[in-house]
Amino acid sequence: MFLILIFLTIFFGRLNSSLLGYEFLNTDEFAIGAKGIRIIKDNLNFYEFDGDTSGILNVLFLIWPDFFGFDITYFSIRLSAILILSLILLYVFKSISLFNNNKNSLIFLLPILLFFSFTKDPDFLHYTNELVACLLITFSIYHFLKNKKKDFLKEKNLFKDSLLISVPAGSVLFAKMQFYPLAAVFITILIVNEFFKKKNLKVSLFYIFGFIFPSFFISIYYFFHNEFLDLFYNVIHYPLSDLVARNLDSEKIIADTNNLIAITSSNKKEILINHLLYNSVFHYFYLYFLIFVTTLFFFKKKNILNLISFELLTISLLILFSLIISISTGSVHRHYLIITMPLLPIFIAIFFRDLKLTKPLIKNQIKFPIIIFLTFFSISLMFENKKFYSNKFVHTKADLNEFKFFSPSIFQHFKLHRDSKIIIWGWKPEFYLLSNLSPATRETINQKQIDFKSNREYFRKRFLKDFKNNEPNLVIDYVKPRSHMFTNEKNNIKSFPELYKNILKNYIKLKNNDLNCPEIYLEKNSFRYFDSRLVKYYFDKKMPEFNRINDLQIDEDLCDTSVMFNNKHSNKLGLKIKNENLKEILVLASKKNRVEINLDLKIFYKDGKVEGKTTKLNKYPFWSKINLNDNKKISKLEFDISRLKRSSLGIAEIIIFR
Repeated sequence: MFLILIFLTIFFGRLNSSLLGYEFLNTDEFAIGAKGIRIIKDNLNFYEFDGDTSGILNVLFLIWPDFFGFDITYFSIRLSAILILSLILLYVFKSISLFNNNKNSLIFLLPILLFFSFTKDPDFLHYTNELVACLLITFSIYHFLKNKKKDFLKEKNLFKDSLLISVPAGSVLFAKMQFYPLAAVFITILIVNEFFKKKNLKVSLFYIFGFIFPSFFISIYYFFHNEFLDLFYNVIHYPLSDLVARNLDSEKIIADTNNLIAITSSNKKEILINHLLYNSVFHYFYLYFLIFVTTLFFFKKKNILNLISFELLTISLLILFSLIISISTGSVHRHYLIITMPLLPIFIAIFFRDLKLTKPLIKNQIKFPIIIFLTFFSISLMFENKKFYSNKFVHTKADLNEFKFFSPSIFQHFKLHRDSKIIIWGWKPEFYLLSNLSPATRETINQKQIDFKSNREYFRKRFLKDFKNNEPNLVIDYVKPRSHMFTNEKNNIKSFPELYKNILKNYIKLKNNDLNCPEIYLEKNSFRYFDSRLVKYYFDKKMPEFNRINDLQIDEDLCDTSVMFNNKHSNKLGLKIKNENLKEILVLASKKNRVEINLDLKIFYKDGKVEGKTTKLNKYPFWSKINLNDNKKISKLEFDISRLKRSSLGIAEIIIFR
């Protein structure tokens, strides 16, 4: 029941565009979600998996919609993030409750619960690579504290209790390799304590066995599928080489260097300072630090060193080591702090226990300052919508119609089969999710093939092997000036000669009027089917921007591919057709449209009859579909765009099929 209450608190706190919107929050959720689609559609071939610096466990947590007949979507991924956070907070609460009554435990839990419910920092709203690792570590810590309290060595379930601590910690390697050392430090501390202090070889061996078991089991699985070398390159070699590359000052490395030294010596320094001053995640850290310092101040006469327990020392070392890892990984991201955040309330709870402040929890002399700290932290969260980082996504009012459990099928205008496979070259993993089409290779971003890092040739050869084995129906080159990360066209698909040679032989490139738009290649058979059904049309009033409506491009972030209607346009948008038998019309609204709106259509038949239809123009990225009577020849279609003009709305694409 308490888990449900935590989940609902975070859910309703996020019930805005951070939960329901389709804006870009972070690559993690899209890249991992796309890999989830591939695993589902490839019959759970886990051995053909590459998570970049993310492990297979992150993907397994996202595939639950398939069991209910749903798609992996933005909504399902963000629900998954809330579920993992709820489980993390549950085990934080259970850990705190070992030393306090439920009322006092809720007080310690309140700041982290409020933060994750109401933050507007995109780094803490998306599904990150760190969440599963954090859950595993928190789960291990809870069982460590639970068994430490009852002295589990006297219990009969010695082996089981040891594994509940060590196996999840050992599994961190397959969630987030960068935080595997943290799990290793935790287990090492326990082993040293058991072996040297308690002289208990048996428990030490149980810890060692449990910690290495996940690695041994996964390695055997990969070995029998002839992918053991690939496992090593993915889980060990690449994250380490990425760490080295990000800390080197090399002009060849394309991916942005984001270590602390680079940040403090660049224009990012001001952004860092702003986050330190205004971001509630840092206020959260300040809150617990102030509580700690205040407690020390009021109890400075006590010999605190003699009161420090083994549990407190262990958690203290984990906090310190987690911060060191976050800063030294070569790519400093705020969401790395997710690992540290649950440790703070657990530390404070044990600290208060060690100081014997649990009855009552807080003595009168420190109760008032803690209330003040909590008040300021709450005020900080109240102003989240006004903070500079909250502008990264559009705040929209939640609506039941926004709960989408199925993919928008953004590439449905290419008439691909639902089991088709695609390649998006560059860095645009969200389109795998928006299309619900499986990546044809293990990558959903092509950093390993484009960037000049260790083993680039190995990853290119593997890419070609996957490409040939899966034969994608659609290839889109997203290396363009306005793209993310890879913006220099010298890194486009032509920079991979072996791949481009295959594309020239087996694919048809669609005409591209705007060179800023992505390059689209359809496999020849797919192109023939698509082209045989596509109906060409002409506008009855020639305006240059109207060409954007039938250019087959749908990404307004990259190029001008929509028309926003205004007073210079007529109320009617006429499409001339050469007496065709039409079957359906697909209309895609501009991404700038924030509301759904009715769109009226007149159909002019060859025999002189006129028929009216009204359809709802869905918000991007969902197409609107109009079915037609394909037994009658049509000479003209006329859209009434007066409502669009009045509301300054637009259309990105109109496609007609016979």
